[in-house]
Amino acid sequence: MQQKSEAVIYRADLRNSSVPLGLRSVGQANLPVGFGTYPRKVHFVHVIWTISGQGELTCSGMSWTIKPDQVLVCRPGEGHAIKATGREPWNYRWFTLDGPLATLLVNDFNFPTAPFNAGPCDLNLFNELENNIQIKGLDGERIAGASAYTAISKLASRIASDSGDPVTKAAIQLAHTNIGINVQELADACNQSRFAIHRSFVETYGTTPKNYLDSMRLQKALALLKDSNYPIAKIAKNTGFTNANYFAKFFRKKTGMTPTQFRNQRFIL
Repeated sequence: MQQKSEAVIYRADLRNSSVPLGLRSVGQANLPVGFGTYPRKVHFVHVIWTISGQGELTCSGMSWTIKPDQVLVCRPGEGHAIKATGREPWNYRWFTLDGPLATLLVNDFNFPTAPFNAGPCDLNLFNELENNIQIKGLDGERIAGASAYTAISKLASRIASDSGDPVTKAAIQLAHTNIGINVQELADACNQSRFAIHRSFVETYGTTPKNYLDSMRLQKALALLKDSNYPIAKIAKNTGFTNANYFAKFFRKKTGMTPTQFRNQRFIL
């Protein structure tokens, strides 16, 4: 039976980043089929790039399958867990980001909530991250943060070249410009049946269009609750909910806490 193989390099001080964008850790893993972790709270951005095999990551109640040459940029959330699926071990590289600009940066680059095709894993990029995260002191953190920004920028450039299904890509663009859209409206706007849109999402990203829309709204809500002082009603409206009570029920179902409880955590974490 194949054994789990994992290696990670952490920043010297994991408590707080001293720079706006912090490179928190860099690692690699080779997990046997069926290996998984229990859900744990994470408060950083997690970037995973599959080399071979495939795995599943569950974050904030949403599950995504990450296939070879695909990248998943996972925002902070509750219930973060991974599992190796498929027929061969899951071999992947990863890095994590923190600091006040981490979540804002990945949102500004419009990373999809689902995995996207990025081509073969860029091992040189990871070697640079590993080298820079080991430089000591504040200057080292600045250098590592700069290399993290470069890595995110390079990955963002891969999104445009993603060779995914054109219908799905068009649907995702519509969803990001109209966050309140539902699956039927999405299908109608793309001149597709609801079944066709469902099949396109499942084949391209391994998830349903409803799960994608829910995840997109949830991630925006998490960011607004963490990084703004907007009233809950305004956050509900900005994330596509016409009713604040319905938004609160949706949020609690996905995270296990109310929007107010999640917001209050930022003062104690």
